[in-house]
Amino acid sequence: MNSIQEQWTLFERTVVPGNAPAVQRLEMKLAFYGGAEAILRILWNVSGDKNHSEDAGIAILEGLHDECRRFSREYGSRIGLPQPIIDAITPVKPGGPAS
Repeated sequence: MNSIQEQWTLFERTVVPGNAPAVQRLEMKLAFYGGAEAILRILWNVSGDKNHSEDAGIAILEGLHDECRRFSREYGSRIGLPQPIIDAITPVKPGGPAS
């Protein structure tokens, strides 16, 4: 999945209730794309900053990944999503266990 649209479609199928009204779907999609834009800005700033080493850039990416996983686990549990869905939203980091 190499596009934001493909990620949105997966997210929508996984998280958005089937009976959600159109306005809720639109608001969720706007928020989803807003989050994607925020990540792109962070990545752009890190990649264009000569003061960040490769290791620092990796640490930033890992921090973003951990933040997203913590958020999904916390809020997924709050709204009663089954664990397999939470796991689909928050995949394990390559080479490491889920935290």
